[in-house]
Amino acid sequence: MTAEKTRKVNPKAEIEQHTTVVGSVPTINLDFINGSKHVMEVPAKNVREIFEEVDFHCSQIETEYEKQGKSIE
Repeated sequence: MTAEKTRKVNPKAEIEQHTTVVGSVPTINLDFINGSKHVMEVPAKNVREIFEEVDFHCSQIETEYEKQGKSIE
């Protein structure tokens, strides 16, 4: 999956940063175009691992759309 295709799966993607002064686990909250949500805990993950996990969820959404005869393009 390419970045262009990833953007099509979630065209309204927004990035927000919340900094805390307490010892909370770094997380990424994802809200996808199909209404699904996913929370990733990322303290020991590098950027590639994070992207691969996001890409996995985007691929699942794409497969779901294809089964319904829809297209994300």
